[in-house]
This record gives sequence, structure tokens and C-alpha cells, in this order.
Amino acid sequence: QQHMSKQVKQGGGGRAKLVSSEDLTPEGFRWLRLNRLSYVDRRGSKRQWESAERTTRGSSGVDAVAIYARCVYWQKLNDEDGGDDVGASATGGGLYTKSEKLVLVSQFRPPVDSRVLELPA
Repeated sequence: QQHMSKQVKQGGGGRAKLVSSEDLTPEGFRWLRLNRLSYVDRRGSKRQWESAERTTRGSSGVDAVAIYARCVYWQKLNDEDGGDDVGASATGGGLYTKSEKLVLVSQFRPPVDSRVLELPA
């Protein structure tokens, strides 16, 4: 089995940091690699993370699909507001504009030794 280790200063700074990665892939696995990662969280506590990664990534390093839901809604405008996405209410109740939102979460992820923006589960 292959082992990689990096030394880090624990505690201060408030930044999470990867300490080591241990390859736990069973012999004969062709498409998947299993790892046990040790890291220090932003409070200085030692933690572990188990991860799986594909071994089929191309040179771009990308091998994923993301699916998300858009939150689309109509928001009432003041009389002086306007724009391309403005429509009148069918009931005569004023002007509305189409709005969209996407919720993202920022978290430290040991496999990439960095904070990442993610779609919530």
C-alpha cells in the first residue's frame, strides 16, 4: 500500500489542513481508489475522513455530473421599477419580475485540502 504524509502546524490560524493520505484500495480494484485522510480542523482537532475517487479521470481532472434545482419565483416590484423580465399581474395587482436563486454551501473538504462550494444535500 502507498502512503503519503505532510506535516502541518496544528491549532492556530483557524484554517483546516490535510495532514496525510493513506491508500486503502484493495488489490485488484480497477475503477476506484479508497483513501483514509487525516486532517486538522479549523479548531485544531485531529480528524479522519474516508474518501473514494475514480481512477478514470482524464487529463482535465474532471469526471463528474452535477444536478441542481433552480428556485424561480416572481417578486413584486414598486411602480417605478421595470426591466426585461417584468410582467403584469393577471389580477391587476401590480408589476412582478422573475427572480432566480441557487443555494451553495462552503465547507472544508479533506480530499482536496481546501474549502469548496457545494450544492446542499
